[in-house]
Parts: sequence; C-alpha cells; structure tokens
Amino acid sequence: MKPTPSSNKTVFASRQRQSGLLTVLAFLILYGTMIVFGALLSSSPNARDYFALFISTTGILHSIYLLYFVIPFSPRRRQLGWLAALASGLGIGLLATVLPAQSGGTVGALTLLASVITAMTVGRLPAYLLIALAAAIALGLRPLPLSTDLIPQIAPYLIAIVLSETIIQLQGTNQKHINRLETLNSFVRQVGSSIEIEQVVASLHIAIQRSLQADTYYVAFVKGEALFLSMLYDDGEYFHNLEVPLENSLAGRVATRQEPLFLANLPKEQKLIGVAYTTVGKDKINLSWMGAPLTFGNGQVGVLAVASYKVAAFDKADFELLQNLAQQASIALDNAYHHAESVHQSHLDSLTQAYNHGYFLEILQQQATRAIQNGSVLSLIMLDIDQFKQYNDLYGHLVGDQVLIAMTDSIQKNIKSTDAIGRWGGEEFAIMLPDADGAQACQVAARIRDTVRALAIHDRNGNTIPAPTLSQGIAVLPFETDDIFRLVDLADQRLYIAKEHGRNQIEPHPTHWDHLLSPKGRVRQE
Repeated sequence: MKPTPSSNKTVFASRQRQSGLLTVLAFLILYGTMIVFGALLSSSPNARDYFALFISTTGILHSIYLLYFVIPFSPRRRQLGWLAALASGLGIGLLATVLPAQSGGTVGALTLLASVITAMTVGRLPAYLLIALAAAIALGLRPLPLSTDLIPQIAPYLIAIVLSETIIQLQGTNQKHINRLETLNSFVRQVGSSIEIEQVVASLHIAIQRSLQADTYYVAFVKGEALFLSMLYDDGEYFHNLEVPLENSLAGRVATRQEPLFLANLPKEQKLIGVAYTTVGKDKINLSWMGAPLTFGNGQVGVLAVASYKVAAFDKADFELLQNLAQQASIALDNAYHHAESVHQSHLDSLTQAYNHGYFLEILQQQATRAIQNGSVLSLIMLDIDQFKQYNDLYGHLVGDQVLIAMTDSIQKNIKSTDAIGRWGGEEFAIMLPDADGAQACQVAARIRDTVRALAIHDRNGNTIPAPTLSQGIAVLPFETDDIFRLVDLADQRLYIAKEHGRNQIEPHPTHWDHLLSPKGRVRQE
C-alpha cells in the first residue's frame, strides 16, 4: 500500500525526534549543570541569578516542546520553526544582558544547545538565524571595554555554527543511508511475491527513480549477440524494445565479465578500459555511468545500468546500492523465471513437448477469437500416425515413443513460431496455423508428410525400420465454421476420410480450397 502524505510527515517527524533525542538529553544534562553551578554556586547569588536560572530552564523546556512535539505535526511546520528560532535567538540574546558579565559561558552554552536542536529539527538557516540574533543582541547590548579580548566572547557562537553544520551534514548522510535502506527493503518486499519478470523490471525502475539522481537507466537482457532493453528511461522520456551490441559496449562488458562497473568520469575512464561509447535513446552523452550484472535461470544474463549527464553524479554508496538492487533483482528474476518455466512445462506433453490437449484448446480459442475480430483466417490440421500400434507391437513401446518424438520434431521444423502443435491423444496431433488459408495449410501438411517420410528410425538393435506415414485432415475458420469445437470435429472427420482413402493422404484435396477466397486483412507469408 502506498503511504499517504500525512503518514509520511508523521514518520519523518518521528525520525527527527528519535535521531536527536539522545543528543538533546546529553546537552540538557551538561548545560543544565552549568546553569545550576553558574547561578547557585556563585559567590553571592541574588534574585537576578535565580530569575536567570528560571528563564533559562523554562526557555529550554519550551523550545524542546515546540521543536519536538508541536512543530513536526503542524501543517505550518516550517513557519513555526522559523518563529521558534527567532524567539530563541532573541531570548538568549536578552538573557545575556541580564546575567552577570562572567556568565558568558552559560549564554554560549544556551546558544549552542538551542542552535543544535534547531539545526536537527528545523534546518540550517533557522539555526544560523538563532545564532546571529543571540550574538548580535548579547554583544551589541553589552559593549565591551577596549581592552577586552573579543575572541572569547564570540567563540561560543562560532562553535555553535561549526557544531550545527557538522550535525546537519551527519544528519544528511544518515538520512541518505536510511533512504537507501528503505529503497532496498521496499524493493525486496515488492519483488518477494513477484512471479512475472515484467513485474520485477518495473519495480527496479521505481526503485531507481526513488533512490538515485539518474538521467538515464535501463534493464537489459542478453539475447544472442545483443542486449535487449525492455525499457529505457532517458532524460524524461521512455523508449521501448531497443538493442545495443553486446561486444564493445559498457553494458556488454558488465554482462560478459559478470562484474559491476563504476565510471565517475565516463569520457575519461572509458578510454582506460578500452570500450567504445554507444548512445541509445536520446542523442546525448552521459558523463557518469554505473552498471551491475543480473544472473538468473539457466544461464540467463542481464544488466542494470544508470547514468547521468553530470560528471561524478554518483558516489560509492550509490554504486553499492545499485549492486544490492541487482543482487536482489537476480533472486527475484530467478524465482520468476522458474515459475514461468514450471507454468510452461505444465502446458506441455511430457513425452513430445508439444502442447497438451487442454492448453492447446485454450490457445486455439484465443487465436480463433483474434482471427474473427481481425477478419483473418485460421487453419487447423488434425494428424494421425498410420498403424502406429504396429510399432509398439513389433518393436516395443520405447521405439514407439521415439517415433512420436521424431515426428513432433519434424512438425516443428515445418511450422512457424506463431503456429502451435498439440498432442490430441495417443498418436493423434493437432496443428494450429494462424493467418493460413486452406491452400497454405495443404502446403504445410505436404511438407510435414515428406519430412516424416524421410526420417531414419531404428529399433533397439540399431536396425533401420520403416518411417511412419501420416493421415491429415484440414479445416478452416471462419469459412467453414466459427466455432473451435466444430472446427476440430470437421478436421477430424477429414482425417478419417484420409485413412479410408488409403492412408498417407491429406484431406480435402487442394482443389477444394479454390472456391474459398482469402478474406481481406492479414496474409500469411510462407
């Protein structure tokens, strides 16, 4: 669930209080002790000393209450923070005019405490305002004799500036580290239940957007001699389905070597590693680049890469985050890959690796719907091995299995990647040919018959046995029917007509399709 803005503010305020609580307590103990000893243990405490002690303690507690329990939850948090800093600066400065001249250390301690609290909870500029007001009023309303050394008087304010700046820098570094951990944890939670590779890639894009100031980023996968970029973000624009060469490219180097790569000054450092620069997306040159390898599945390789148009846009912490994201993404991609593989295997016949009966019907219905909607055609071939029982009876079932496997391989060689073959049952198979009319289906059936006829089949002793023959029946949607079950029945009827005509036949005859004109729309290219 995406957090709401109000919940983000509450979380932020809680973190601010937690990060500074121990520091504030330490300062309270230290400077409270200083105030007590400065007032109560002075040689001659008077009403002014006690009043100063009361004002100091009340001011500190009130400031903590405002800065930690009121301002962070207020819709006008920033305005109240500035007002609190202004009030604290004025109060400390005026207090300095009330305390004895020898109490400068106490005023400096108060300034230091108030500025640190303000820096941690409100920010740099309000803290500087507080210090400037306290110093200006304290030093301006209490003129010093010419002989007095000014450095001890202004030292507490200088120390307050240095300490406030140090805390702000540490807080910023700590916040960046927290943000990186949150990004990584959020990514792990998102992809922990992902079972689709596309979901993992989309989560990677979101994680990079949230954590890295990148002008360009992409996820690429090795396909042959190229890297396929499923989606590239470059300077505010998305590009889809791009390819970069695997050889002599930064991403290719990461993919082939399986090593991360960090280039803070790309034009200078790419010459040292001997890799040419290839632009994809917009015609702009990145000046910083980071890449980390992705590994999953059975040897699948990819690359997660980010880049910037600025030199030294990323630091070592960013590079470490990128590698951690890549490691977690590899685990998620591996899970998604094996899930997809198990789903795919559940759709296949265990012996021939053709689609099983149920899944073939499912994709047949999908393609039939598409053909009707697009005004195209769909042909179906029902195929059966003639007298297959003799192979099992004469040579054994293992040889019969070899025949089925060899015949399936022969069919796969003669159909397109967009076509599909399913084992209908036993030695009967179904072949789906999208965008193929009856005449084209006849040509495919004839090629399959000739290929199977030329198969070299051997028995268990290595002796050559006769190759199988096939009987095939063809039906076409939508000319002959627009229902897949009637389509299957029609092709099956013609299959048995082919057997009755002597087997090793294709029904109907090619001339049957002459009067059936192909509809307008998609045309199958053989």
